[in-house]
Amino acid sequence: MGATYDDKPWVKQYDAGVPTEVDIPDQPLHEFLRQSALSFPDHPAIIFKGNKISYRELDQLSDAVAASLAANGFQKGDRALIYMVNMPQFVITFYGIVKAGGIVIATNPLYTDRELEHQIGDCGAETVFVMSRFYEQLKRVQKSGHTQIKRVIVANVKEYLPTHLKLLFTLFKEKKEGHAVTLEPGDVRFQDFIAAGKQLPAPAVDVEPDDVALLQYTGGTTGLAKGAVATHRGLVANTMMVRSWMSDLEPAEEIILGAIPLFHSYGMITVLNLAMAIAGTIIAIP
Repeated sequence: MGATYDDKPWVKQYDAGVPTEVDIPDQPLHEFLRQSALSFPDHPAIIFKGNKISYRELDQLSDAVAASLAANGFQKGDRALIYMVNMPQFVITFYGIVKAGGIVIATNPLYTDRELEHQIGDCGAETVFVMSRFYEQLKRVQKSGHTQIKRVIVANVKEYLPTHLKLLFTLFKEKKEGHAVTLEPGDVRFQDFIAAGKQLPAPAVDVEPDDVALLQYTGGTTGLAKGAVATHRGLVANTMMVRSWMSDLEPAEEIILGAIPLFHSYGMITVLNLAMAIAGTIIAIP
């Protein structure tokens, strides 16, 4: 016999409209983005300090990241670390990595050298996407010899600012706050990485629902942070559960304030992936 409501007394406390069961689509995580880009191509996916990035642009930019990764030897199952605050490049990179069949590790921008070194060494990431403000720290960690870093792609927060804010940032904040950096040989600027990928075909990678999409590091109750394994199917399920709990959400009608860190599982599900699933607009707060 199947389970009855008497076996699940908690469902009696659900809000009106919340289903007792949820259908989980059999798809990779980035299919949310692709479907939203097909259905609402001109709708804003991200608003960053007033600058809008549409779903079509986000889909194309993340495709370019995937293509550029593949051209640089990145293969299915490889790990890539994102070391950024909440800014458009985080979202673009996140979906570019999973489109390339890779595994995302999103790290805390407040980490010390020791903490960052442990996490990169533990996860085995050879590719790092880093915000320019944290570039010098990353290079110190790379030179320690305790990581496998081979590729470093550097994003500046001003890249997706509106024109007037970009100018003001360049004049008054970029150098003062540590965003202006000189790259060491072999490292690449994010916009150059994107430009190269736009000239390449999308990688032919068969990403399955049961493939690993994420290593989410957590401190648990004690000791060093450990990577919890999350599959595409698991993240899709998490997203659909949140979507079902908020039963009155309307596609392409919702605005989500992205103030909680996207590197954290809460922000990653309830802001990033939920927005992609409903063609919502993320207001990115760095």
